[in-house]
Amino acid sequence: MAGVGTLPVVVTPTICNLGVGRVLVNGGAGLNLLSPEMFHKMQIGERKLLPSMPFYGVTDGKTISLGQVELPVTFGEWDNFRTENIVFDMAHFDLLYNAILRRPALAKFMAAVHYAYSTLKIPGPSGVISVKADIKGSVHCAERLYEAMAAVSPDDGKCTWRMLGMHYFDTYMDKAPYRVPTGF
Repeated sequence: MAGVGTLPVVVTPTICNLGVGRVLVNGGAGLNLLSPEMFHKMQIGERKLLPSMPFYGVTDGKTISLGQVELPVTFGEWDNFRTENIVFDMAHFDLLYNAILRRPALAKFMAAVHYAYSTLKIPGPSGVISVKADIKGSVHCAERLYEAMAAVSPDDGKCTWRMLGMHYFDTYMDKAPYRVPTGF
């Protein structure tokens, strides 16, 4: 079936008691990201941010983190839900998404992403929690991604994350954001 799994898996979990749309689920790398705009909408306050090391591999060089924050993330309904505290990094760069849940969050939830069905499956206290992707949100983000890709000049030969978005970066560049280990 053509096109199966080509849309990003975008869901709407509850983060810090707020339904947050346009959250990308992507198991490609080790950083969970939260947009500063969403952080401010949550009215958490800057004092909750913990210092964080810069990270590499997201932009053309070093990305200075605004800090890290640990927030409760919930999937499911009132009769079968699961909440885990997830650590998010924040930095100033253009995100197509309000947040990105990556490998650490998926591991904590013991989640399986089924790209062919655009579904996230999580074990819950009353059985498996199936989270269907927000297809409208996925299409919206994919359209913005493709518009950005079309705007890149083929003469440049250089596509940056800022232009193409995290989905392109992870899918086609086969690299992952990382931190430089301390002590080296």
